[in-house]
Amino acid sequence: MPSLVGSEMCIRDSDRTARFALLEIVFLYIEITLITVTYFGFLYNLFGVFHLFRYTGPNHTLVPSIIKHTLLLSMYISIQNFTTLGLGDWLPKELSSMISVSIEAILGFIQAGVFVAIVITAHQSRLNHG
Repeated sequence: MPSLVGSEMCIRDSDRTARFALLEIVFLYIEITLITVTYFGFLYNLFGVFHLFRYTGPNHTLVPSIIKHTLLLSMYISIQNFTTLGLGDWLPKELSSMISVSIEAILGFIQAGVFVAIVITAHQSRLNHG
C-alpha cells in the first residue's frame, strides 16, 4: 500500500509541474507580446506616427486632440496591427510603414498560432496521462 501513496504523490507532483510549465509559457507569451507591441509602438513614435500613418476615420475633429498623445496613438496602432484586427482608421502612408505593419501582423499571427498549438499540446498530453 505505501507504493500506491507514493505513486499518487508522484502523479500529483507531475500534474503540478505540468501546470507550472504551462503557466510559464502563458507568462512568456504575454511578455513577448508586450515587448513586440512596445517595440513597434516606440518605432512608430520615433519616426513620427503622423508621418507614417494617416487618419481615415469618420470623425476628423479628433485629430487635433490626438496630436498631443503620439506615444499612446503609436501603441494603439501597434496593438491593432499585432492583433491583426485591421488598420481601420489609421492607414500607412510610407512604404517603410507598410512593411513594418506587415511584419508586425505576421509576428502576431505566428505568435498566436504557436501559443494555441502549445496549449492544445499541453491539454492533449494531460488527457493522455490522466
